[in-house]
Amino acid sequence: MNKRETRIENLGRGMIIVLVANIISMLFNFLINILQPKYLSVDSYAAVKTFTLYLSITGIFHLGYADGTYLHYGGKEKKNINKEELGRNISTLRIFQLATTTILLIAGMISDDTIILLSACMLLPYNMVMHFRLFYQAVGDFKHYGRVMNWSTALIFIGNVLLIFAFHVNDFKYYLFLQVAVYLIIWIVLEADIRKSLNVKAKILDFSMNEFVINLRSGFLIMVGNFSSIFLTTLDRWFVKYLLVSMDFAQYSFAVSMEGFLNVAVSPFTTTLYNYFCNEKRNEQIKNVHNSVLIFAVTIVAVAFSFKFIVEHWLQSYLNSVHVSFILFASQILFIVIKSIYVNLYKARQEQKKYFAKLMIVLVSGAMFNALCFLLLRVKEAMAIGTLMSATLWFALCQSDFKDIRFDAKHYMYMVAEIALFLACGLLMNSVMGFGVYVLGTVFLSMTMVRKDMLLLFNYGMRVLKPKGLKLG
Repeated sequence: MNKRETRIENLGRGMIIVLVANIISMLFNFLINILQPKYLSVDSYAAVKTFTLYLSITGIFHLGYADGTYLHYGGKEKKNINKEELGRNISTLRIFQLATTTILLIAGMISDDTIILLSACMLLPYNMVMHFRLFYQAVGDFKHYGRVMNWSTALIFIGNVLLIFAFHVNDFKYYLFLQVAVYLIIWIVLEADIRKSLNVKAKILDFSMNEFVINLRSGFLIMVGNFSSIFLTTLDRWFVKYLLVSMDFAQYSFAVSMEGFLNVAVSPFTTTLYNYFCNEKRNEQIKNVHNSVLIFAVTIVAVAFSFKFIVEHWLQSYLNSVHVSFILFASQILFIVIKSIYVNLYKARQEQKKYFAKLMIVLVSGAMFNALCFLLLRVKEAMAIGTLMSATLWFALCQSDFKDIRFDAKHYMYMVAEIALFLACGLLMNSVMGFGVYVLGTVFLSMTMVRKDMLLLFNYGMRVLKPKGLKLG
């Protein structure tokens, strides 16, 4: 078996491992996101989602250190890693984040805001866990990556069930304490595990200024880019939170929670493709993966109809979130391709500056889109439309940077037709009818416009399941 075939099999196996882990994680998260709005008051639910919103920017406080580690170990094998260097790497980040946490805790106490204070408490364990996840992702150890995801979501789910049904707690503080405690436990376990499995001796007070500077220098732009990407995808919620009432924010956050389940299906691509692109340089092969991701994206968004069905029959108080959900899901057709393919290619090709520059354009434009849409419509759906516009701009800019793999005219037509079909079915029909029409329409469009890519994707799936079977490309 040659290196190319080995890379394809490793990519496929990694995707399956991450997909299984994400399915398990999704089940727990799905139940959490159904139980909380059902049993918590609107104000408590809004507070929990405010904490989640603050948590989305926690990654900025490592200043790119974790991203520098990610780039440094990308494509390497665990057995070839310098254990002493890795130990210093972990210890340096731990000390750095402890100092940062102390400063933010003081700021939280001065502000006398419980959510800010608990967000500060979350910083150290959260960023350490994210650092380990990035390390496992970079070296292709997706089994450990999956375990981190499963344990964190499982423990948070169990805690939520106990708070809701055993103790009948409505106070949002307990739900925030729960998340802090879970990440603290996961961090401690990961520290112990990596010392044992890799024989890493991470001294408590081993701070390396050289390690610190190198990782910040290489990872800072990636961190800013990732933060900007996160801020772009959460920009709509900031607008809703500060321009509309708590009910609007709660409903919009519920819609975002439903949209977040796409990460279950998308993570196998976003997580494994960086390691793959570090080794695969042929444009033909990359373009095949590129086209396959588009087909996957237009297929997976059909899950939105199941969420609409649940809202129609069980959470009627959140019916006003349905239109927001479908506009956000439509934007995910673009975001899935962007984050799976283009963002990973920027990193694998060491084009951090180009990635950062384009993302800044999208971020500024996204703020303008949201502001303009709100001024024109004055409803929460306006910010979802702004997000869709931002995704379209970002996609267009990526196409200009990667001309060697960009779509053909038929792929552009296919994507536009799918987005239009999805919005029409989601906004104008009930969940059952909309799902049926969208599935039939997608099958027809796929077989008539991108038939070759469909067969290639099927061929790829068969190769993953049967390594000695059909070949890709």
